[in-house]
Amino acid sequence: MSERERSNMKKKLIAFLMAVVLFAGVTGTGPASAAQFTEDELADRILYVKDVLGISDSYTEFSQNVWDYGDDVEWSFSWNTPDYNNSIYVNVDGDNHIKSYSRYEYSDSSSYALPTGFAEEYEAVAQAFIKKAMPELDGHIALSSTSINYWDNVYSFNYQRVENGYPVNYNSVNVRVDYRDKTVKGADASWDYSVKIAKPGNLITKEEASSKLSGKLDFELRYISRYKGDGKEVFLAYVPSTGYLSVDATTGKVYTQRDYYDDGMSKESAALDEETADMAVRGGNGATLTDAEMKKIQEVSNLISKEEAIAVITSNKSLYIDENIKSTNAALRSNRNGYVWQISMRDPRPEDYSTGDYYRAYASATVDAATGRLLYFYSSVKEYYNYDDPANVELKYSKKDCIKRFEKFAKALEPELFKQTTKTNDTGGYIVFWDYSKDTPTYGGRNYTYTRVVNGVPFYDDWIRGAVDRVTGKVYSYSCNWTEDIEFPSVDGVIGTKAAFDRYLASDDFKLVYEITTNTKLDPSTYISKTTSKSRLCYVTDISAPYVDAFTGKLLNYNGDEYKPYSPNCEFSDITGHKYEKEIKFIAQLTNCIEGDRFEPDKGATYEFLAKIFDNIWYFNSRPQVESSDKAITRQDLARICIDALGYKALAELDIYSLNFKDASKISAKNKGAVALACGLGLFNVKSGSKFNPKSKVTRGELAAVLARALAANGGRY
Repeated sequence: MSERERSNMKKKLIAFLMAVVLFAGVTGTGPASAAQFTEDELADRILYVKDVLGISDSYTEFSQNVWDYGDDVEWSFSWNTPDYNNSIYVNVDGDNHIKSYSRYEYSDSSSYALPTGFAEEYEAVAQAFIKKAMPELDGHIALSSTSINYWDNVYSFNYQRVENGYPVNYNSVNVRVDYRDKTVKGADASWDYSVKIAKPGNLITKEEASSKLSGKLDFELRYISRYKGDGKEVFLAYVPSTGYLSVDATTGKVYTQRDYYDDGMSKESAALDEETADMAVRGGNGATLTDAEMKKIQEVSNLISKEEAIAVITSNKSLYIDENIKSTNAALRSNRNGYVWQISMRDPRPEDYSTGDYYRAYASATVDAATGRLLYFYSSVKEYYNYDDPANVELKYSKKDCIKRFEKFAKALEPELFKQTTKTNDTGGYIVFWDYSKDTPTYGGRNYTYTRVVNGVPFYDDWIRGAVDRVTGKVYSYSCNWTEDIEFPSVDGVIGTKAAFDRYLASDDFKLVYEITTNTKLDPSTYISKTTSKSRLCYVTDISAPYVDAFTGKLLNYNGDEYKPYSPNCEFSDITGHKYEKEIKFIAQLTNCIEGDRFEPDKGATYEFLAKIFDNIWYFNSRPQVESSDKAITRQDLARICIDALGYKALAELDIYSLNFKDASKISAKNKGAVALACGLGLFNVKSGSKFNPKSKVTRGELAAVLARALAANGGRY
């Protein structure tokens, strides 16, 4: 665009924006207004985006929004053709950095094709786009992975930010190239432009970094639950105190946290309100019974009555129930453990917002309908007694008083269970006053968790929880979760925390990377947060296993099975020049499930290998049931499976086919139609009058080729 053309275009844009922006205003999360952004600035921004992305004037319909985040703004532009069949969406920040770009054409929604070339043939398009649309990133990225999205007809290229030869965590670019016409359909940049990347100085070695971790990572021996078959069981494992660990490559300092958040409160943070979840665990959320059904159940099962269930709550003087609660309802519900009474209580008075009298108390409870045990209780507390003046809030009960009162209450309800617990959580509850001069709250309640302990080892699935009001000294929440009839393995022979630590670290190699750390501080008086970023060059671990087996030291996954790192590959050392190289790379990129650096294309394909591919491929009309075994696949079996996947199973079962192969008699009757269809669709390169070799075993390379052709027959081209 010439300077004159740009000037004329800018004048037209300003006239349009005067009407749209200045009168319509600006959408934002902060105090943004149209007055903050002149029409000249906005016009320049729009023209810049159109220039670098090559947006043509055929996109006549335009709209925009802006979000003000305090430290930065983000503009969102959208262009459409007059019929709205073609659209372009772009997000840019206040410095004209393009954060996202996407192009949609209506014709794309029903047109699917297979690529005609390898991904590397298209990467130059992605690189050219980055150089033009995101020039600041050029020279600071390295290709990290490539994938294919058949539904969008694109190769997706992922680039990792690299500075001074080291990757920068969580800074990346993704570009999606249409493999039909080699145009860019979309791009996203997750990039921190504000952070300064310092050049590395003298670095410590990996061995020195590893030695710094001794004593910095704690392991706790725990009982962990899992479901096996129809039942629940527990196993012993060591659990690391953090899933994140890094060592500063310059200073040797050990970090156990990457991102920091300061909400302006004291280090003691208010516990999450877990009462609702507790109710779901113990309360049932099952089907509600009618009055007639409830009466019959009571007669047959000898359950306690509704009145008796309500009395469990109202007669317990340790529970907090607001004096204005006058309305009480109860419903009998079934759950997996039997029947429970779910009780709801509320203050029925209408709210009066004109006088500020709108707080209305409520409470709820769950009572075992067979035993009368209290399973769950929660009562609302008027939290804002006086938010500005602590002198008007009399906290009669100290922290120690509250502990004593809750323990007395819990022991009375569950004496045998409580003896098997230990206190694992003691935090502040609701806030009655905030001292802004010190940025510290005063809590009006205390929250407690007592965890079940077996053989000296905690089992965090089972607990007794509750909260005590420091104003009244009464319990305003309570819940109990306890697993019955479960066997806990002995702790004899466990390897110990030091051995668990050694085995854990030995499973991973340190990686030297730049980390972008964030520090977010919330101003409690305004609820506005500010985030600052900085970089540090660190040795980091990348261990995904959550547990260490308490006896063998092996890493375990969340199910308690041995952890095996998943590292799929699309580049193999043994396929270059192979006759099925193209098909192998296509299937590998499409499924992203084949591990290792060797594909072994001439090795026999097994049902287990085929099942793994079908578990990760979503582009067929149906999903055939494929057994996962080491049994070899024959050509006729593969034909049947592919025809099933294409949705032609019923057609293949018709007795209408005649096969003109020399060995047609060797094709089983159940596979005859499938072989005929598969050959007709070009899945197998075999000529009429030659041999099909139905019982020959298929190699892994042949399997990839047949699957690629089947996908082409399913509506794409190959």
